[in-house]
Amino acid sequence: MVAGTRDRRLHVSESASPDRWTELLTPGHSVTAVAFAPDGATFATGDTRGVIRVRRWPGGEEGAALRGHLASVRSLRFIPGGLLVSGSDDDTARLWDLSTGRELVPFEIHRSSLVDLAVGSDGRTLLTGAREKRLAAWSLHEFLPPKKGAE
Repeated sequence: MVAGTRDRRLHVSESASPDRWTELLTPGHSVTAVAFAPDGATFATGDTRGVIRVRRWPGGEEGAALRGHLASVRSLRFIPGGLLVSGSDDDTARLWDLSTGRELVPFEIHRSSLVDLAVGSDGRTLLTGAREKRLAAWSLHEFLPPKKGAE
């Protein structure tokens, strides 16, 4: 479990017990989004400046800083295959390749802040939701490795 705060602190725990938290200070600004990768060894945070920081767990060792958003990051989701998707108050979602730290594509259709996003169970579809009360569906197929047994 990971919790971010306005005072730039991260509280990370491997259990729900309040006495087993590790506190980390983040560089930059208030933490506005957090997500753990399915492997449990990587997590990401987003801040009010639009910067995403990828970290290793345990310990919180900082890896890549992903820059591209122009406003607060509001949501983060890891996608199998080494990808991360982020949603922001800059009205965009962005897909990141974690092996290179590069932005692969911005998803731009909304006219207001993204409030959440979801990735389908197969990792090939992205849904984004914005304050304008609109959902959008995006195919991630071209960015993912082929499914086993497919050509």
